[in-house]
Amino acid sequence: MVLKTYIDKCNTIISGTSLNTGLNPIGELNYGENISRMIIHFPIDNISNAINDKTCPNKAKFKHIFYMTNAGSIDSSELHSIYESKISEGLRTRATSFDVIFFMLPNYFDEGSGFDGKNNFFNQGYYSKYTSSNATNSSKMISEDSSNWYQSSNGRKWSDMSTDDIITTDGIYSNDFLSNEYEKYAANEESVIIGTQHFDIGNENINLDVTEYINSVIDKKIPNNGIGIAFAPMIERTKKNGIVSYTGFFTNHTNTFFTPVIDSLYEDFICDDRQKFSLDTVNKLYIYSSVDGNLENLDELPICKIEDKEYEVFQEFKGVYYANIILNSKDYSNITMLYDEWSNLKYKGELLHDVEQYFTVQPNIKKVTIGNAIQTEPRFFPNVYGIKNEEKLINSDGEIRKIVIECEEPYSYNKKVNLTNLKFRLYVKDGEREITTIDWDNVNLSNNENNYYLRIGDLLPNEYYIDIKVKRNNEVITYKKLCKFTIIEDVTNKFI
Repeated sequence: MVLKTYIDKCNTIISGTSLNTGLNPIGELNYGENISRMIIHFPIDNISNAINDKTCPNKAKFKHIFYMTNAGSIDSSELHSIYESKISEGLRTRATSFDVIFFMLPNYFDEGSGFDGKNNFFNQGYYSKYTSSNATNSSKMISEDSSNWYQSSNGRKWSDMSTDDIITTDGIYSNDFLSNEYEKYAANEESVIIGTQHFDIGNENINLDVTEYINSVIDKKIPNNGIGIAFAPMIERTKKNGIVSYTGFFTNHTNTFFTPVIDSLYEDFICDDRQKFSLDTVNKLYIYSSVDGNLENLDELPICKIEDKEYEVFQEFKGVYYANIILNSKDYSNITMLYDEWSNLKYKGELLHDVEQYFTVQPNIKKVTIGNAIQTEPRFFPNVYGIKNEEKLINSDGEIRKIVIECEEPYSYNKKVNLTNLKFRLYVKDGEREITTIDWDNVNLSNNENNYYLRIGDLLPNEYYIDIKVKRNNEVITYKKLCKFTIIEDVTNKFI
């Protein structure tokens, strides 16, 4: 399962000025004649709620990756071009071969409503069309309110919130301060820096593992003030004879598909061995708790017994519980039906009746086979249900669809097979180019079906395609475009 968390604030702050550019669709890092940094913030309620309601109960199984798309052209002819600077009166060129650092902010900040860093920032002819007496004047998109280089919000300088001490006299984190913190980070000591990334050409995207940072925020070890992004200190303090070197990224105000996002991959999935229980190896047997067809948590972990032996029970997802079972082949030489008994089933204070399920031990079924021939399995044709082909969906908060992948053997009469090595991928298209939204993720194998839970409310408006991949008979086969659907924006959630 993948959760998506989009940043809700982004601002480019410019050294030596009080300018705010919080509404600009491009965030910029600059060094040379002028310096700028980016500050971003993302909410974590989506992640915390998934952990608290046991949708994804084990925080340690999450991996959180922050993605931010570079706004620079990939055309090599643009790499050496020189343009007018957007934050000064000088010139700028694309930065190459550099490191970027990511650091914790000392304060929670306001994004602000500024747009430009100077006149002619975005459209060289825009401001010249108006006079200062006109309602749309030359300072329309220029703002010094809210966060900037010197303050996190109006009347609040960048400071240590616990002591109210001003960290620097020249604005947010001086270059010397970050240099010292960079040395601590390199030595694996405690530091405000949480990560670094190297850029070769300069048009690479940000791809940063923020798992440790998010876990610390969830555990309330640190406040969720946000993250700062800057060139590494040794790069940032480099002077370039009137030239500014820059790189830019799409912000949360972009009108493109490339909104900055944190992908939270929950590295676990259902793999129910009830139908093919193997001896001498670990098998997982599941029980599912649902009310009116919806998975719901029990008050306590249930108890599982097989032949009077009790097994430890774990929770996999919301309303999904399992026990790890190992049975010895010396004890079962013939096909045997066994019963797993589940007790201590409590829901909202009420103790429910015990549940008895069964599974069959077949000595000839083994996960590992050794012999003089390669074991082969029949091929299959996959179909996808749960979302109709060409269906239009609204990305309303909280909507989740169960995607059922039904695999049917060819040349058979409605013979279905459930598989263990299915992968799910979701993507959009830009011409012939495929832009991955959810990379290959494991498909659940329950007792009676293969399924994948897709969080519709996390998806941006666009046309989406589903691919399925399987590893079988030493082959990796991808089934393309099994379903196409469209996400429509829920305009009722928008405001001006």
